[in-house]
Amino acid sequence: MEFERLFASNGPTLGEITLRDSEKIPESVAVIHCVGRREQKYCSAVCCMYSFKFARFLKHKIPSVRVFNIYSDICVPGKSYQSFYRSVEGADTEMLYTSSIGDVSVSESGSGLKVSYTDAAGSQQSLNVDMVILAAALVPDPDVASLAEIAGVDLDPQGFIKTVPDGSGSMETSREGVFVAGTAEGPKDIQNSVVQAESAAGQVAEIMTSQASSS
Repeated sequence: MEFERLFASNGPTLGEITLRDSEKIPESVAVIHCVGRREQKYCSAVCCMYSFKFARFLKHKIPSVRVFNIYSDICVPGKSYQSFYRSVEGADTEMLYTSSIGDVSVSESGSGLKVSYTDAAGSQQSLNVDMVILAAALVPDPDVASLAEIAGVDLDPQGFIKTVPDGSGSMETSREGVFVAGTAEGPKDIQNSVVQAESAAGQVAEIMTSQASSS
């Protein structure tokens, strides 16, 4: 979100992509995938796509910029996501594989930044860039725990609101009649959040219809 605000006309730079401490336009940008995934122990599923979207945005805004995506895994579920990834790969970004994303480090180097990582052969590599974007893991909002306590529902081991594991895709929580949708239940994109919301609304409507017919 911090980086995406730079593209907004009402953002901190009025839509111009510049470095934080100067008005310089970046000539090179590194996007580091899966930041924090090792600690969270789950894939957020949406980070790869917004990382590639940033690469596309950057090349559109600054055609001469070099964009590097440093990754260990790629998650692009769905036909449209896969095709978008293929269109960005090579054209808008250079893909750099690392065998250990958790060991990637960033340090100051002159007026820019130095990204150090281990490549597929196990050799140490470094990259000098003007800007680094961290594709961080999606974690539960701090208010989710207090909301769950108020609603009387359980959380899963990662801290998201837990749904009934009955295999039906139900959005019902551990408390009967209480449903959840969107990123309160776990990391997901807007499309899947809407699908869950529609599912939850349908289940609520079913309960209300059943109660109305029995009264």
